[in-house]
Amino acid sequence: MASKTEKHTVAYRNVKKCEFHNIGSHIVATSIIGGTTFCAFFDSGLHTEESIRRRGSIKLHSIYSKK
Repeated sequence: MASKTEKHTVAYRNVKKCEFHNIGSHIVATSIIGGTTFCAFFDSGLHTEESIRRRGSIKLHSIYSKK
């Protein structure tokens, strides 16, 4: 069994520095910070890109694996 640890990092990012993608019933905000991609998922039934942008900053998550 390979030893694999997952590290979960949270970052707050100015919405102006994020890209938005519509995937299925979600709006996904992504931003690359220090070579790592951070993302946040929003339910498009509750949010629009405009309502997310009005927040100013959003909480983004990164999950990546290290061997």
